[in-house]
Amino acid sequence: MIKINKQEAPLYFTEHIKGKMLYKEIELNIKNNIKLDILDKEQNYACCYCEIEIKYIEDGHIDHVIPRSKLNK
Repeated sequence: MIKINKQEAPLYFTEHIKGKMLYKEIELNIKNNIKLDILDKEQNYACCYCEIEIKYIEDGHIDHVIPRSKLNK
């Protein structure tokens, strides 16, 4: 398992999510951009659990401590 040193969220992301309460309200291109930033800057394009290389962002998702289904209910 890879140790992840979390960084501050990029400004474009924090500015974009202001006023949005649900994950589904965030546009797909913003979700994909944040995935690429995380893979590049924090994970070196590897899964933090199994350490396999992630070649396509469509192959993964952003992991959450609280399941998305329980947010904002």
